[in-house]
Amino acid sequence: MKMQRLLLILSAMTASIFFFFFGLITSVEAISTIAQVLGFCGIVFTSLYGLLSKRTKKELYEEEKLQM
Repeated sequence: MKMQRLLLILSAMTASIFFFFFGLITSVEAISTIAQVLGFCGIVFTSLYGLLSKRTKKELYEEEKLQM
């Protein structure tokens, strides 16, 4: 996995967790609901992106070729 993709996944997961906990802490009901939904959806989509972003054999071959 390239470093940029890993950094994107980590930053998106951090932001999603922040929104989720902010939604749990805040006292305004509308903002709380929106923040919890954003946080939960962000966690789910980031997890799915991390699991489904597999490299193809062609990408692996080209990466090995560049390292030699």
